[in-house]
Amino acid sequence: RGNIGIIYLGDKMAIFIQIVKENLAALLCVSLIFSLSFVVIILWLVTRKRKVFNQVFYLAIFGIFLSLWEFLNARIPQLVFGRVEFFSLMTFEILLFMPIPFVMFYSEFSWEDNHEIEWVSLIPCLNFLFCNLLQILRLMDVSQTILLLHLVIVSIFIILSYNNIYFRKRRKGEKRFHIEIIGFWFLSITIILDLLKYHFQRGKVGSSYIGTLVYIICLMLYISKGIFFNLMKGKKAELYEELAYHDKMTGLWNRTAYQEYLNELLDLGVEQTVGYGVFAFDLNNLKKINDRYGHDQGDQYIRDNADYLNREMEHIGKVY
Repeated sequence: RGNIGIIYLGDKMAIFIQIVKENLAALLCVSLIFSLSFVVIILWLVTRKRKVFNQVFYLAIFGIFLSLWEFLNARIPQLVFGRVEFFSLMTFEILLFMPIPFVMFYSEFSWEDNHEIEWVSLIPCLNFLFCNLLQILRLMDVSQTILLLHLVIVSIFIILSYNNIYFRKRRKGEKRFHIEIIGFWFLSITIILDLLKYHFQRGKVGSSYIGTLVYIICLMLYISKGIFFNLMKGKKAELYEELAYHDKMTGLWNRTAYQEYLNELLDLGVEQTVGYGVFAFDLNNLKKINDRYGHDQGDQYIRDNADYLNREMEHIGKVY
């Protein structure tokens, strides 16, 4: 609107140090958020095959975009690389995009009984397209579309807050607060404070970074319990499957596995089983070894033969 907010005087290094000092608290917060988001992506990659908590991916995207936005908003890349228009536009686009992964993350919560919350993600998506269209048609400038974005953010938090209250009313027996809900309310308060400060005092905003950091830490604690539980559950399932189809002492496939495999072959039809054969045998003198050297040595005799057969039959067939 024709007002220049800040003018920096001095050489490039002096201005750089001044910018870092002014934004030090926010930069430290978003550095932690970026680090936590990176850890979340690693967790997501590790647990993705087990289909555990897809929302961690959305959380990581939100954290990374928030970190990039603050870094660009501090105008450090503009100072170092120039290209002010390009980086300013990127800052604006990231700000428009940020609510989308946040809402997508929230809609994936495992404790949410209904999936009606997913439609809320359409609000920031439509706003992203609408604000860009207004910019292209030159009907609104950046400051005016930022007001639209802030209204969208407030409406999203109102809807999600209502959803939290509605969920708790449906579960009247549940007295305790989840750590996720505590983090959500803390984030909501800090964002509202920043919006009020931005529009009425034109002051430097920054409390929402602390709110976001607290929220992500709360969410990581909330989600990590679920990830640990599912990993343990998956390991137990693998163990049960191992015990169901393998002989514990030798590691060979057992009779149950043999019968299932045989039934699969027979289901394919006679033509598909040409070339298959069954070879049965037993070990000689097992009783003599048990009587003379003890059952431990008898067991070792069985294990040694099992290992030998596994090696010899590795590319030919299966040993049961």
